[in-house]
Amino acid sequence: MMGLTLSASFMARGLPCLSYDSTPGKEVSAPRGLRYCNGRVVFERLPADASVLVDACDLFRVKVLDPDTTLLLLNNEHELNDVEPVLDDLRARKIIVVEPIDRVDKVAIKDTLCKSFYDSGGALINSQFALPGLSPEEMAEAGFGFSGDASDDSVKCHHDASHVLANWRSGDHPVEKHVVSYSCRCFDQPSYHLPFLSDDKGNDITGHMYQVIDRTNTSIYCRRALVLVRRDLPVNKATLKTLELDIDVLHLNKVERSLNRKEGACLIDEEYFALRKQLLVVGHFTRLLRTFKWLREEYVDLLMCYKKRLQMAEQVAVAERTAVSLLACSVDKEINEVVSAVVELDKAQWQEAKQKHAGRHAHRSFWSARSKRDGVSNLQVRKGAETVLAVLAEVYADNFFRDVFLNELVETGRLGCLFSDGYFKSTTRDEVLLQLLEKGTDLTRVLADIAENLQALTDPFYRTINPKNRNVPA
Repeated sequence: MMGLTLSASFMARGLPCLSYDSTPGKEVSAPRGLRYCNGRVVFERLPADASVLVDACDLFRVKVLDPDTTLLLLNNEHELNDVEPVLDDLRARKIIVVEPIDRVDKVAIKDTLCKSFYDSGGALINSQFALPGLSPEEMAEAGFGFSGDASDDSVKCHHDASHVLANWRSGDHPVEKHVVSYSCRCFDQPSYHLPFLSDDKGNDITGHMYQVIDRTNTSIYCRRALVLVRRDLPVNKATLKTLELDIDVLHLNKVERSLNRKEGACLIDEEYFALRKQLLVVGHFTRLLRTFKWLREEYVDLLMCYKKRLQMAEQVAVAERTAVSLLACSVDKEINEVVSAVVELDKAQWQEAKQKHAGRHAHRSFWSARSKRDGVSNLQVRKGAETVLAVLAEVYADNFFRDVFLNELVETGRLGCLFSDGYFKSTTRDEVLLQLLEKGTDLTRVLADIAENLQALTDPFYRTINPKNRNVPA
């Protein structure tokens, strides 16, 4: 069994922790095993092998996560944007999106602050801090480190360097003076008061701390939940890569449900077509694009590693040019352009059909007031979208991409054979070059799949708009 120790400074917060409320887990009854110890509230009788979820805004709310709960660790903001639309669905499946927290070592900080009041020989630099109540230990407890000299008793707040106090007198109280002067108690800042697990002797045994991600919460800690895991406890961890298929399916289902609700209620509005765009992107490109970006990052890293072995300046230039061009390629832009044109044409065609059926009562329609958008008639909008799709369809009928560099990569398969002569000429197995060739082949394959989906989206519109240009009936 283990105890959970929390700082009593959280008791006054009283704000609802939305992340805690929406995260699944078994609530721990607060009165049982609750005791006060040295100004802290201690939860005891918790399972020794449990991962614990704590409401950092309310001392008396603690959950024990189910053993099969998975912590989804994100690497960057882009990955958070990928999972944000399905946060609730992930929680329902006991997959909690978290980010790691580096817990501040308050003991080590106080020790450093205390030592700052002494010289290298162990003597007090300023005699004022021999007075009762002003010892280095008490100053450190208030978050102060020494910043003066023998004639200057200035101290500086560790949390905020602009908080500087001096002219100390017997009877002063460091914590109270800090509060009066700056409305700040250094170690009362949220970042210093994270809860932690303790054993029966009160020793800190926390190994990992994770902050639950919830975009509805705005403050750093106060409206968030924290997952606490023992140092020696295995945790079910996952990355976006391991759950990409699940997340894409969840996102796709959520968009489809929203579209079905709107269609059932006949709410065909701007939001409806925004959802249509999301449906096309998620259904055709999200997973491919995510895979492409991961492979691109790995390929560029390998390429830059192998570049160090190249002897010829021309080869070095090729490696650098390929890396820069690959990182700057416009595959996202092409996808957005195609999907936007498809949805714009869909919107224009729906509006025309709606206006025809509305007849004399067209003025009651949502779209009747928008028969002209920004001074452009709906007919012009439709013709413009058709023209864009016709041009795009012609491009994708004969090429993989509009971007010349991307198109060349797929047509020539260059990524999968760049510097391959070094592999065949080498008398020893070059693992980096081998990985580079394999990763380049995978990257080319993903680009070809993206190009195939672009063509699939534009081809039906092209046949409809220009039936004479193809042998396939419209």
